[in-house]
Amino acid sequence: MVGVLDKETGTMELHNTDIFHMTPYIKGKTDTPVTDPNPSKRKAISKEEYSEGLEKVMMSFGSSRAKKAWSAAKRNHIDSLRLEETLAPAVSHIETEMDKTMNELDDVPEQTVQTNPYLPVCNTDAATPDEVYLLNDLISTEEMKLLKSTATSLIEGKTTLSGTLVKEEERSQFLLTNFSMASSSTVRPVELVSMLFYCDYLITLYKSSPKTVQRFGLQKCSSIPHFMHSSLLDKFTEGGGGGRAGAKGAQGSFSSKMKDKVMSYLFAIALRFSGYTLNSSVLQKDLQISSNKVMSMFRVLGCSVSLDKSVSSGLKQYNITLKVPPVFPTSNRKKRKL
Repeated sequence: MVGVLDKETGTMELHNTDIFHMTPYIKGKTDTPVTDPNPSKRKAISKEEYSEGLEKVMMSFGSSRAKKAWSAAKRNHIDSLRLEETLAPAVSHIETEMDKTMNELDDVPEQTVQTNPYLPVCNTDAATPDEVYLLNDLISTEEMKLLKSTATSLIEGKTTLSGTLVKEEERSQFLLTNFSMASSSTVRPVELVSMLFYCDYLITLYKSSPKTVQRFGLQKCSSIPHFMHSSLLDKFTEGGGGGRAGAKGAQGSFSSKMKDKVMSYLFAIALRFSGYTLNSSVLQKDLQISSNKVMSMFRVLGCSVSLDKSVSSGLKQYNITLKVPPVFPTSNRKKRKL
């Protein structure tokens, strides 16, 4: 039996029933019963009112687990309006600083933003490929003088590669592949062999462990002659004594950025040696790095890179060309990031 109270008349009707259906009705939240055939006339319930009513029902009839979950959700709820009001000053400050920074970058001259301490000096206004990366900026006058002494002895036959006390397996393939051509060249053979040996030294340095370089300098690199140690450490390590003291631990840090610097100088010299067009496969094998790393560095140097489609299998090979003016990636044109 179910009793239904009519609040308007104060009377109650009793009904005999086995099954009945009840429609919830929250007092004050609607003007008409939910059974009203015209629900469009019903007063809309706001989200806050609905949540409040749902909470009362949950706390009155919900299980212990449901009550605990509801309490946790309410406790961790963040008011979106309050959050927006709190973060507004911080967001406004960040936007102002970003606009200020971008304006400062736009005001920097092109010659300044093209400078990067981990890349060789680049002349973007060069008229010929020779003027893009000058040899004196890649190899110092003192270094070239020492290199030419060794190169002259080799070209004149006073000594041979096998007679330099360096095992062939310790030499780079870039040196071994190109030495015969360079030494027999009719145009600047001494300079070509000097560049070739400098590339060989840079390849050895790149493959050296940073910890070993920092502790022992280049003493563990048997293929690099002692007279080149100081200049290489001065140029490609930072924060140390450059190896001049010769003491253990006196050398600077050989960081990943410095390794990238070694690679950038190596690639720039290799381009000059090869007439500004070369295939990257030999250098990639010598350095033991991915093709993506090779492509990225050559592009940062302003080169065009294209896949060598004549090679159908094995290691991907790329043809590298330095054109005038150099063309840098759009995202790197100003900062020339590594």
